[in-house]
Amino acid sequence: MKKKLLLGCVIVISILSSACHMDRASNNTADFTQEPYANQEETQEGDQAENASPPEKSSGAEDQSPISPDGSSSGAAALKFDIKALKNLDADTELISSRYFKAGDVRSAISFTLTQDWMDSNRLTCDFLSQDNQYESFWNGIAQAAVDTDNGKMDYSIIPEFHDAAQGKGTCRITFYLNDAVPHITVDGDARLEGDYYSFQRSFSRPEVFTRYLSKADLYLYPTEDLWLLRNEIYAAHGRKFDSEVLSQYFSDKAWYHGLLDPDKFSDSLLSDIEKKNITLIRGLEEEPFDKRNIIDGIDYAGEWDRLPLAPYLSYLHTGRETGLSADLTKAKDMGVYYSAPGTISVPASMTQEQFSAVQNGGEAEVVLNALTGESQLLSLDPNAGDSNSYGYLMYDKGTTPSSHGSETGVIADLENGTYTLWQTSADTVMKTVYEGDIYILKGAVTGAYTSLAEASKTQTEICAGTSESGWETEALADSSVLGNALYYNSKGYFTAVYYLGD
Repeated sequence: MKKKLLLGCVIVISILSSACHMDRASNNTADFTQEPYANQEETQEGDQAENASPPEKSSGAEDQSPISPDGSSSGAAALKFDIKALKNLDADTELISSRYFKAGDVRSAISFTLTQDWMDSNRLTCDFLSQDNQYESFWNGIAQAAVDTDNGKMDYSIIPEFHDAAQGKGTCRITFYLNDAVPHITVDGDARLEGDYYSFQRSFSRPEVFTRYLSKADLYLYPTEDLWLLRNEIYAAHGRKFDSEVLSQYFSDKAWYHGLLDPDKFSDSLLSDIEKKNITLIRGLEEEPFDKRNIIDGIDYAGEWDRLPLAPYLSYLHTGRETGLSADLTKAKDMGVYYSAPGTISVPASMTQEQFSAVQNGGEAEVVLNALTGESQLLSLDPNAGDSNSYGYLMYDKGTTPSSHGSETGVIADLENGTYTLWQTSADTVMKTVYEGDIYILKGAVTGAYTSLAEASKTQTEICAGTSESGWETEALADSSVLGNALYYNSKGYFTAVYYLGD
């Protein structure tokens, strides 16, 4: 996960979108060489969307249907840092760590950031965003406005300044409904920006269907009906109406759904390449009988589900949190529907607010880098830091002096956990090993590496585990290791996708 800091500043950590959103369903790779649907097919309503009535759900395995959005607590009481702007709005950190998409147009969104004096300021910066032409990785800023919050006030007049000066300015009202049954934000007054905005992470059954290329490994145990709903959720997010009464009723019950486009007026040109490829994958799985598509190496995965043990590292996996994985695939054991390989799990190294305060006052803090061995280093202010130094701190071994030894280090607030995490060299997170032992990788799981989740998953390949047999052709089929810091897994902790995001 990448972070950039200004000297001496602590700024907000952004959750991977897309994130790195975990607790998923199972396995096997999709054919990503398949082209998007041809133009003549894109407009054939019912060929991509809806697709008639679905078969009944299959039973037998734990329900791996689209995961419900997490229900983390809301309200100022949940804050672990005393942040004035959030307390004024009775908001939790989701307001500044998530993107809020516009109902009926998932390509438009707003996000909020804190000012540089983040704890003491009552000001939020509101950015109005639009996805890039490929709708994959980047969000372009359209306009920006300041929101000067007051205690208990939820309605504000703002003047967004458009980044294209020719667009001029427009006065809007922004209202925060963060304590409603379905929290949302409403913008009125400027037709270019107005709408109801909902949390991207909490609204969809599986948010990453919009942000990464899925594989069959992610969807093994989905009942056909849930695949049908997941596929059509992509269309619903773009404001498509449905001829199917079942779909119309299902999505009408979603607060974020605004049906704006009649089926015969909807064009698949509105969809991103990720969405098109995921629709192709999901639709192909729908056409396979449930008892056929969950077969792994001749074994009924659904039938095996109940006997599979929980992964021993499951407690260390958290949605939205950067987590590191390293596994030695040459020593992997074939366990039927999954591989068990020796490896490690790591999480961001951190220090408490008290430790950070001590460092700011000229002291030292001990940062644990391996929870199993107790290995640690010390952190202090960098005595050699100048105006051009973007780190501000040094980490060094015990018994050495920071003036002559140490690694330049930056510090960033982890608002969700109420701690401070560290980064070094090219903004890479400093990690702490918390688990060493068996890593469970579902057969058909995929891996990829790039600077963005979209590109890493676009070039993903199936993980090939196990000791290679003699002969170069067989050896070429096996990977020696798998590394990642953006992890996807099922509810028992078996990995279905492992990505490494870095530069």
